Amino acid sequence: SVEHSKNIHFDSVIVDEAARANPLDLMIPMSMARKRVVLVGDHRQLPHMLEPRVEKELQDKNELEIIDHELLQQSLFERLYLSFSKYEKERSTEHQRVVMLDTQFRMHPELGSFVSEEFYELFGLPPVKSGLDESHFPLDVPGYEGKLAAWIDVEPSKGKMASKNGSKYRDCEAEVIADEAYKILTARPDLSVGIITFYAAQRDHIIEKMVDRKIMEHSATGTNVVSQFKMTIPNAGGKPEERFRVGSVDAFQGKEFDVVLLSTVRSWKEPEEITQEAVNSQLGFLRIPNRINVAMSRQKRLLIVVGDKSLASNDLNKLMPESIRTSENEKILVGFPKFFNELCKKEKGIVL
Repeated sequence: SVEHSKNIHFDSVIVDEAARANPLDLMIPMSMARKRVVLVGDHRQLPHMLEPRVEKELQDKNELEIIDHELLQQSLFERLYLSFSKYEKERSTEHQRVVMLDTQFRMHPELGSFVSEEFYELFGLPPVKSGLDESHFPLDVPGYEGKLAAWIDVEPSKGKMASKNGSKYRDCEAEVIADEAYKILTARPDLSVGIITFYAAQRDHIIEKMVDRKIMEHSATGTNVVSQFKMTIPNAGGKPEERFRVGSVDAFQGKEFDVVLLSTVRSWKEPEEITQEAVNSQLGFLRIPNRINVAMSRQKRLLIVVGDKSLASNDLNKLMPESIRTSENEKILVGFPKFFNELCKKEKGIVL
């Protein structure tokens, strides 16, 4: 750990998850390297972690301030990545400073292509290839046979978004998600299921519904998954995997599940005037591509989005006036329109 590192030096220092470290925390291990520093991370995923005190202060702010902060902030890792990339383009250097790992082994190739195009190529990065072919990802989830993408449309007439302690929730979505997760978990003990949302209040709502369905239980240490839903059978010689989790996006970075259910909570209704503030207040955390990237890249075989399909309108990104773009590729909303129109509406997708 960093605090025990005084006067210790190494020829090489490798820092994992470097895109999530705040600059001062990165400086300490970097200063311990005599010859070489290797930073490993992904600046297209969640931004750098803040110490709990700062995180608490941010939570006390409203969501709009956090969105502005996250859309504009750049980690030290990202700054170094961009400056080294620029340096390499301008001069032909003998030693390559920037290497992008360009193969993913987590998900079905068609889901992998979607993630690559929408969250990497759109931002000027090289494509991410799939290292395993589709035979490794059987599309046999009960009720979704032959499908890798699904959108369950929960129309505004079914119920509105509400707020609790400054966090958003939508009860009708939580109910649908709890039912779907319950069906899959009980029908297929060999499948793992993750439920992701962008809001703590929605997470808590879904947890209560999973408690009602006897998949989770309240205990002295908090809310836990009931033992029979805890672990899948371990792979030969491997560790048992986590079988079920409900959480916000932050709890899912680095995790993977066979099936992921994603609750959007938000809806889109075109404001009278398209301004950054109007768009941010309509869509909240859904405006942050890094968060959407993590949320839509945890699944191996099937991603089910549960929410109002107004978020899927292809016209959404045609509305963005040049005057309010902060970058060339900025869209009003990434991920959802492409997922709905190019995956859910096609042969291996379904809209319910």
